[in-house]
Amino acid sequence: MSDIRTQARELNSKAVDLISQVMEKHTTAILEEMRDQIKSYKAKNAKASKEIEDYIQKGLKDRDTRDKKIYLLQQQVTTLTEANENLRADYNELIFAVANKWPNELRHQTALRYIIERESSNNPEGQEALRHE
Repeated sequence: MSDIRTQARELNSKAVDLISQVMEKHTTAILEEMRDQIKSYKAKNAKASKEIEDYIQKGLKDRDTRDKKIYLLQQQVTTLTEANENLRADYNELIFAVANKWPNELRHQTALRYIIERESSNNPEGQEALRHE
């Protein structure tokens, strides 16, 4: 089970890294192309060049903001992945505690029935609810 968790974490980490790399390369290539264009425009129109330079600087700031958001999202994905793995482990522990499932039932259904029967045997209201099923 821990091997599956480890593999899931590794795959998650690799996917996040690949997404970040692709986005970084794409953004950097676009910004570099824009800078090259600015150099050629500067000779023709200084005012337009300044506006374009301002636009690029804003793009760089936006990229930094985007990178921070990506980092926070990566952290959330990691946290949720770990939480999901923990829930899955707890659920599997509960389900596989059922040594013998009943015929025509899933382990989940058998485990649920065992819990309901046990709870209702200690609780008169639960016994009444069980009779109505």
